[in-house]
Amino acid sequence: MAEEMHSVFHSDKTRIIRSIPKLIEFPFSEARFLRLVIALPSNMRANIHILILVIGSIFFASCEDLIEVDVPNGETKLVVEALLYDTDSSHLIKLSTTAPYFDINPTPRVTGAVVYLLADNGDSISFAEKTFGTGNYWADFKIKDSTKYYLNIVTPGGKKYRSFFEQLFRVPPLELYQNDEFLDSIGDFRKQGYYVSLRTQEPEGVGDYYRWIVFVNGEKLIDPQFFWVADDLLVDGNVIDEFPQFFIYGMLPGDSVEIHQTSISARSYHYWVLLQEQVFNQGSPFDTPPASIEGNITNLTDPNEVVLGLFSLSRLEKDQITVKAK
Repeated sequence: MAEEMHSVFHSDKTRIIRSIPKLIEFPFSEARFLRLVIALPSNMRANIHILILVIGSIFFASCEDLIEVDVPNGETKLVVEALLYDTDSSHLIKLSTTAPYFDINPTPRVTGAVVYLLADNGDSISFAEKTFGTGNYWADFKIKDSTKYYLNIVTPGGKKYRSFFEQLFRVPPLELYQNDEFLDSIGDFRKQGYYVSLRTQEPEGVGDYYRWIVFVNGEKLIDPQFFWVADDLLVDGNVIDEFPQFFIYGMLPGDSVEIHQTSISARSYHYWVLLQEQVFNQGSPFDTPPASIEGNITNLTDPNEVVLGLFSLSRLEKDQITVKAK
């Protein structure tokens, strides 16, 4: 889920090209030049017309002034992507760092780190980088119920990080169904697609938090409109119907839609809410300026260091439907 969590900071020196029109100064006036043309024989005037076109193109030629703009270097930060689900038997944790905004190189990976989970029951699960240099760390295990897990990371430079604890929470099953086809025409612009809704029975007891993930034909959608998290404060113990409702543009009959309904902790919920606010930030003068969103991981020796990303454990329920023509 790198596309959901990764942050970069502006830095590096940017070279910007600015085109500035410049005029050519002639050693004689326009009047003298015109008199010269008139005095020429007719067979030479045709050639001089061509010369005028050439001079005219040079006359309005532009030069390029090179301007160097110093963009402040942002502090390099650790980025952790550790979203683990109870349905998986093999789990992946990705480690990387932030990069200069204008850097065209791939995102820097943190390779050679020590990554492991510690559980409150004494279990220790080590993650291994199967392919050195990828920053992808894998472990095969099943997440246990009623168990608190802490993520621990030791970087090659010796920095030690630890997360707040995470554990599994309940999540109810869901049922997907297709709503009406949507067609909107504005001039030559046509917006067509289908509404897909879900129905679920929210269990009694306030304190449940949810996140939904949408897949179309097996591909995860990362458009902001599919970024959904919610708590149960207003719907505790009720049937949730037509919320959230997803409009999926460009779908055709025969396409498949799969939605994952996941449980998340209160701390993870607040992380996703902050991220959601920045995703939907419209850029008005009254919007909160974008800022780094801190996750639930801290540097044990330097608590002031900002660590990006999230460690999360989730139960997962899913349902899938195939779009039918209406």
